[in-house]
Amino acid sequence: MRELVDQWRPDCLLIEKEASGGPLIEELWRSGIYATEVIPSRAKDKIMRTNSIADMFASGMIWAPLHQRWTQDVVEQMAAFPHGEFDDLHDAAVWGLMRFRQGNLIRLTSDPEDEEYVPGSRAAYY
Repeated sequence: MRELVDQWRPDCLLIEKEASGGPLIEELWRSGIYATEVIPSRAKDKIMRTNSIADMFASGMIWAPLHQRWTQDVVEQMAAFPHGEFDDLHDAAVWGLMRFRQGNLIRLTSDPEDEEYVPGSRAAYY
C-alpha cells in the first residue's frame, strides 16, 4: 500500500470496511497513511449505488483517458456489471464518484440549486 500511495499520491483513500478492510485501515493509520472507511449499508446495495451515479455517465460528465490500459479495465468492468466475473474496479469507481457527488464536487443539472448566501442575512428556522 505504501508503494501505491507513493506512486499515485491520492487526495483521498477510501476503503470499504468489510472483511479485511477494517484491519487494513488500522494498519494504514499505524503506518501514517490516513484512509477513510466507507461502510456499505444493507439498504443500498451495489446496484443501487451504481444507479445513484449513472446520470453522471448519461450526462457526459465522466471523462477517461481511454488510451490507458487501466481505463479499459475499468470500462469493461463497468459495462459488464452486474454480470461480470470481476467488479473490484467497478466498485472503486462507484465509491469514488459517489464521494464526488456527496462533496458537491460534481453537480448535475438535475440537482437542486443552492440558495445564495447574503452576508448578514438570517436564515428562517422552523
